[in-house]
Amino acid sequence: MTGDYEKALELFHRAAELGHADAYGSIGIVFENGRGAEVDKKKAIHYWELAAMGGDVTSRYNLGLDEENAGNMNRALKHYMIAAGCGYNNSLKKIQNLFQLKKHL
Repeated sequence: MTGDYEKALELFHRAAELGHADAYGSIGIVFENGRGAEVDKKKAIHYWELAAMGGDVTSRYNLGLDEENAGNMNRALKHYMIAAGCGYNNSLKKIQNLFQLKKHL
C-alpha cells in the first residue's frame, strides 16, 4: 500500500505542474499526514501556500488552521476570511469561534 501513496504523490506533482492548484494542496496533505512521504510541516505549509495562491480554498483554510495552532490569530483570521469569501463554510465557523474567543478575553 505504501507504493500506492508514493504513486499518488508523484501524480499530484505532475498535476500541479500542469496547473491544478488543488494538487498542490494534496501534496501538502501528504506531508502533513506522512502517507507517501515523511511528515514535514514546513513542506506541507509550502505546498498549501502554492495551492492557496492558485485558488485552492481548502489549502487556504489549512493555512488558517496552522496559524491558529501557532497562536497567530490575526493571520489565521485573514486566511479564514479569504476562504469564507470563496464559500468555504468551515471557515465561517472558525471566524465565529475566533470572535467568540476574543469577546471572552
